[in-house]
Amino acid sequence: MSHPLSDKPEIPPSVPPSQQPAINEPVPNELPADPLSFKLPGGILLTILGILESLGAFAQVLTNILFAPWYLLLLSMLGLAIAVAVTGSGVLMLLRRRMAERLTPLVGIASTGALLVLKVLTQVVLSGGFFGLLVPVGLSIAIFVIVGRGMFKTRRQLPR
Repeated sequence: MSHPLSDKPEIPPSVPPSQQPAINEPVPNELPADPLSFKLPGGILLTILGILESLGAFAQVLTNILFAPWYLLLLSMLGLAIAVAVTGSGVLMLLRRRMAERLTPLVGIASTGALLVLKVLTQVVLSGGFFGLLVPVGLSIAIFVIVGRGMFKTRRQLPR
């Protein structure tokens, strides 16, 4: 019976060097990386952007009903509809994050782009400053990078 604190070092049996396993050999990864892992952070970002923009657009619609011309009311209602589409695509990406499908990431990117265009158009019509675009643009850049990169990596794995 050998004792763990034995004074004698263990001597490995002599094996020719050609049969010894190499220490620096890469170990094959048995589990492939999840190709749909972009859906969780993308869905969270889409949901956050959609909720923030929905709250702002809803307040703008309520204000424009009483105090603004009809075209500003129309712009704010369109902004509310697009913000709801962004929120919906984010929630669907979170619910379907293990499903291989193309629709929700595509809708998320398209609705985020439409939201940015509408925000810029609204800022130009109102002649307002561009400080209100900082948060939507920052979140949109992150959405475009995460979801777009994920869609590009999985374009061959997803059904048409």
